[in-house]
Amino acid sequence: MATIPSVLYRAPNLVVMTFPTKAGISKFRLRGHNTLTGAVTTGATDIMFEIDAGAHWKSSSVLAKGGTYPYMPGNTRGHAWVAFDPDDFYDPTTAAVDKLPSDAMFAYYTVQEFSIAANAYLAEERRVFIVPPAAFWGVPNPSITMTVDVPQTTATESELEGQMPPVAAVKIHFPGRVTSGFIQNLEAETLYYSVGGNTPMIRIPNSGSANLFHGVSDEICLASIAAGGCKVSGLFGLSTGG
Repeated sequence: MATIPSVLYRAPNLVVMTFPTKAGISKFRLRGHNTLTGAVTTGATDIMFEIDAGAHWKSSSVLAKGGTYPYMPGNTRGHAWVAFDPDDFYDPTTAAVDKLPSDAMFAYYTVQEFSIAANAYLAEERRVFIVPPAAFWGVPNPSITMTVDVPQTTATESELEGQMPPVAAVKIHFPGRVTSGFIQNLEAETLYYSVGGNTPMIRIPNSGSANLFHGVSDEICLASIAAGGCKVSGLFGLSTGG
């Protein structure tokens, strides 16, 4: 399963994150999009940067400002450490083409891993982690809305119902634990979901919905076997507390 970095700090024009050390992986590539649907669509995300396993890196404006930041690399236990300003990758003159988010937008990121054995980057998975703008954290327990077109998987109903999410499922990693939520299937097709990659999937019938309660998970998995995929919306309450 593709890496989800740890986002250690978020402030205006600053994201600090670490990438864990993984056996057989020599570097990571961060990709981004300004919509969730774009982030789970094959080939739609844009590359932001690459970092070697265990390395430290700052984007241009962070490097130019100098100074120290929370969670500076000192004891990262061999993890790769990055500090970047989303605006270093955002160009409003080409925003309609490259689709990378600005610092003021919700960012939808994916990670590609470079396999030493294959001597190549592994295929991008539909595992997305959301990094909100800094202002999102202005309230203790914020809510986040979601709309996504879930692509078709090649699995059958029996391979999804009551089974663990397949690699091709959409996996949405939230910036906090989901304490409550609501998922709406907007199509006349069956949708499958689970709360995290280690719990079996269950179905949401066509045009049906599901309510989530009390400290569900920080990741939601979605899958569809419909030829055109499935459009889904949701509302999720988050907590960053223990």
